[in-house]
Amino acid sequence: LVEPYTFEGYAAVGFFGLCALVMYAKELMRERFRLELSEEGFTAHHPLSASTHKWQDVEAFAVWRHRGVSTVGWRLRHSSGGLNRAVSNLDGTLPSLYGKTPDELAAFLEERRRAAAA
Repeated sequence: LVEPYTFEGYAAVGFFGLCALVMYAKELMRERFRLELSEEGFTAHHPLSASTHKWQDVEAFAVWRHRGVSTVGWRLRHSSGGLNRAVSNLDGTLPSLYGKTPDELAAFLEERRRAAAA
């Protein structure tokens, strides 16, 4: 048992308090990484921003693989170029895979895009 008001007591409280704060911050961030789909389009929520696009404005969804990391992104029909397009041939990427493999998520979103175009 740890005695109160000793270095070990303060260290134990500090350590477990820090662990609790990390877990709390992790849960807060989980809410910020989300993908909302609607009949009109999708909104990708990043921790500090969100980007909304209509299905008809998206040319395609694709998987981008780089140095062992894979993510899903989209190409816009009328892109202004930019750094993302120059590096990955995509105009934006999703912040998460939402429990799917990159190929599954890209195929699912591409299916939704095509269904909206029909």
